[in-house]
Amino acid sequence: MRRSSLYAGTITESQGRTARLYNRSWATHHRGREVSVMWRARAIGLGITLAIVIYGITRFDIGEVGRAVARIDATFIPLSAAATLAGYAVRTMRWQRILRPSDRAPFTRLYGPLMIGFMANNVLPARMGEFVRAYALDRERGVGKTLALSTILVERLCDGLTLVFILAILFSAGALPSVGQSVGLAAGGVFLAAALVTAALVTRPVKALAIVGRLSRPLPARFASIAEEKLRQITLGMAALRNPGSLAIVAALSLATWACEAASYYTLLAGFGVTVGVPVALFATIVINLGIMIPSAPGYVGTFEGAALIALTAFGIDPESALAFAIVSHAIQWSLVTLIGAVFLSRGGASIRIPSAVERS
Repeated sequence: MRRSSLYAGTITESQGRTARLYNRSWATHHRGREVSVMWRARAIGLGITLAIVIYGITRFDIGEVGRAVARIDATFIPLSAAATLAGYAVRTMRWQRILRPSDRAPFTRLYGPLMIGFMANNVLPARMGEFVRAYALDRERGVGKTLALSTILVERLCDGLTLVFILAILFSAGALPSVGQSVGLAAGGVFLAAALVTAALVTRPVKALAIVGRLSRPLPARFASIAEEKLRQITLGMAALRNPGSLAIVAALSLATWACEAASYYTLLAGFGVTVGVPVALFATIVINLGIMIPSAPGYVGTFEGAALIALTAFGIDPESALAFAIVSHAIQWSLVTLIGAVFLSRGGASIRIPSAVERS
């Protein structure tokens, strides 16, 4: 019996060493793939940004753009900045409501992680700020990175659906240029498909878990249980959408978020002496935020300006004034978010970096 126990122990130790070796090999392999994918994402983003910048330099009168920037009435800049900051405060309140079924976190505990995440989007490639925000929330509240990330995904879906909803209102009111109809069809299809998947997870979480359980049967038990646990946390992150009252509040806060951003653009355009209606500011908000989904250098350099040009010139605003507006507006948003995020990051004694695959999981 003693020899049998010893033999069994030896087998167990051998299996443990093999498992550890396999895990190290797996981690090394996937770390290498992760680095390769990250560099490709950076290269694509930088290439798109460079192409847009070269196009802008060769296509537009840069001297006139500079003169348009110099002519701005500076009193409108703090008003535009205030509307931008109000938008992030409303975003925090919406995130607070989405998180409520899992964690009744106060506003002050969520504003910091939110601003850190948006700051990270300004300085890291491939929207890594979403993972940084989830990591920051987990560090602050201990809710788990997957659950935190699922609430951010809900947020982004609400953003997209709200933009499509506003676009539909503008279309029905006959306030869209022809390019707006093309934007609406493309964006509407993408976000409505995502909404259907989310609706299935929200209304049929047990069935979704059962489907994942069946699909994961061929996997080793450890990986199958991880997949099921991740989906369970994702459905938990969507719990706020199951309550009609919470859903209505989230929808209202989503509209308020974009109203603040549209107000920021409307105010700044007035500072350039460009008189526009509310539909123009709303359309600019929609196109800019859809445009920055295109890969670019960190901080949406190029894609922000390109989207603003498309939106404003569609309403007859001259390209140089539109580009001047885009540059100043982008600078206001980038500097405010990056500064506030950096303050919260330094107060937490942390540093910003790209989360590894292990941390993202």
